[in-house]
Parts: sequence; C-alpha cells; structure tokens
Amino acid sequence: MNKIALLLPVAILIAGCTTSTPQEAQPDLQAQETQKIGRILEKGGSAFCRITDLASGITTEMTISGKKVKIAGANTSEGKKSYVINDSVNIYSWEEGQATGFKMIMPTEEEILETAKQVQPTQAVVQDPYLYDDETKYKLDCSEKNIADSEFAPPSGINFVDPAQIQNMTPQELQKLYPQGEDE
Repeated sequence: MNKIALLLPVAILIAGCTTSTPQEAQPDLQAQETQKIGRILEKGGSAFCRITDLASGITTEMTISGKKVKIAGANTSEGKKSYVINDSVNIYSWEEGQATGFKMIMPTEEEILETAKQVQPTQAVVQDPYLYDDETKYKLDCSEKNIADSEFAPPSGINFVDPAQIQNMTPQELQKLYPQGEDE
C-alpha cells in the first residue's frame, strides 16, 4: 500500500490551507480554491474536495469538517482504493478488500509542540505548500457541504491494529492478520 503517494499531496495541501498568504501572491484558480478551503475551515465549516492528478488521471477525494478529515484515493501500485480517516482522536487507514487496517492515536497539540522543539532546524523539511496548486499538474475542486459525523467513523468490518503492536507479533499472529492468497 503506497499511502505516502496519497497522503503527501493532501498533507501539503492542508498545510497550505491553514497558512495565511496574501491574495496577490497566488492569483491562479488553484490558489483561490486553496484559500476557499482555508476560509471554510476557519469559520468551522465543512467541505468536500476532489484533487485530480492531471498526468495520471487519479483522483483523491477529501472530506473535511473541523479537525476531522477523510481521504479516499486510488493506490496506484495495485489499483485498489485506500482510505484514511482522522477523527481528531485517532487516525485509521485501510485498503479496500483488506480485513486489517491501522489505527494510531493522534498526538496531542502539546506532544506535537514538544516534538517540534526537539527537531533541529536543519532536520526540518520545508515544502512549498503551493507546490500542488499548479493547475497544469493538479485540479482542485472544493465545495462547502454539510457533512455528518458518521462520515468520519471507520468501517466496523475491519480489524484495526496499532502499528506498534505489529513489531511484537509472532509470524503466526501476522499470518492471521494478513493471510496470503485471499486478495491476490
């Protein structure tokens, strides 16, 4: 599962939505869409967005409400849909057709700040938040929408495991979580 390819553009996009940038610095349509998302979130609203990679045609859908986010997109290596839900308490991730997914507890704001203090400035990776605003590469389409909290509930038919637990599992326990041959 190549979640990094799915999450990196979206994470950068969300980071861009939360920063305040002068209007004249980003006159293109994608930047206006990004600002639109930021305005919706600032006022506590919710939105549904589609981000399309124009080169591959792959579309990622993002549902946002307050601090909750749901991302659904194609996993390019296998063609299956991957999902990530941040319900503001936990992060859930899974792939369609799989019976096992991952669940991680969201760090608190204090933990995030503490981690940020420990990172040396030379270690910090700074990305241009408008890298994915390039309308020749990506198309961003967002609309304000009322979204029910149930949209951010993980599916009940999936066994969510903390990745930290996996490193302590025996090969037999791992085989039960990820049986070979069923989905291949």
